[in-house]
Amino acid sequence: MNAVVFAGPTIFPPSTSVGSAVSVLPPAGKGDLLRAAENGASAIGLIDGVFENAPSVWHKEILYCIEKGITVLGSASMGALRAAECAQFGMIGIGKIFHDYASGWRLSDADVAILHAPAALGYKPLSVALVDVDAVLQRKYIMGAMTEKECEALRVLARQMHFKERTWKRLFQNCGIEPARLLEIFGSLDDVHYSRKRIDGYKLINLLKSGSSAPNSRKQPRFEFQNSYFFSNLQKSMQNQ
Repeated sequence: MNAVVFAGPTIFPPSTSVGSAVSVLPPAGKGDLLRAAENGASAIGLIDGVFENAPSVWHKEILYCIEKGITVLGSASMGALRAAECAQFGMIGIGKIFHDYASGWRLSDADVAILHAPAALGYKPLSVALVDVDAVLQRKYIMGAMTEKECEALRVLARQMHFKERTWKRLFQNCGIEPARLLEIFGSLDDVHYSRKRIDGYKLINLLKSGSSAPNSRKQPRFEFQNSYFFSNLQKSMQNQ
């Protein structure tokens, strides 16, 4: 199986466990899934994608790939968003973040957005996604490490921050909880390493490595792909590159 996955900050630092069975490409933008399809990919995983400084992956690309018989999976970040939007057409969503969006429990695209370094620095995350803040706080609360009031103080503050400004350091500095208590709860005031996005991202990668799609999750396409003027132009632009 010729499998590719589009990923960057979600799987930073890249694990050696990715192996050679799956080709890891940079975060996807407009035309990248179409290019992967035209280059012979039999399975495509979408984890990270561009969204602010360049055009994002088109839903039409995903439908084109599915109609061509290519397995398309999504998780963690842009992939979770697109999978929730395209699941009824046959895209496979992987992980808790996807299920949160698909169920309607989570609604905002910004919940998975982060600021990250450029390709030369491996797309290192420079801020923390709201989905990861929520996951950490839930874990600590369930473990009994923090009170409901403490949990809510951090959760409310995290939601008030722009995704580019949201870091654990800023959260700890501004939440009103004493540093000694924060140290007791988190063990470190420098960073929090648990990431729901990373866990979901590697679930997708491991599925691609296994050479199979998610059991009983893929729906046969129940649509006829309709080309359009804009999609035809996108295809032509791919041919000229």
